[in-house]
Amino acid sequence: MLIIHDTVHSEKVRAFAQENDITDKLQLRLDYLAKYSDRHTRCHLYPDSSPNSWEFTMEVQEDGEWRYWFNGGLIYHEAEKGWGVHT
Repeated sequence: MLIIHDTVHSEKVRAFAQENDITDKLQLRLDYLAKYSDRHTRCHLYPDSSPNSWEFTMEVQEDGEWRYWFNGGLIYHEAEKGWGVHT
């Protein structure tokens, strides 16, 4: 599950992806984070200081409670014209 904490940033990144015909690359990485493991997880997305990028916090549900698991970034790489997940 993805929880986007800044819809304005999300709209800007999606518009950038659409303008550059790389929406499928963005969606592939967002889907990857949304379904990261077979465990019950949720991914919180926040704006990152890198252009067209996010930082994220991953949580896992254990014993009915959400707990911090790890964090990282969904970073746009100009040279690759796509996003990479960094932890």
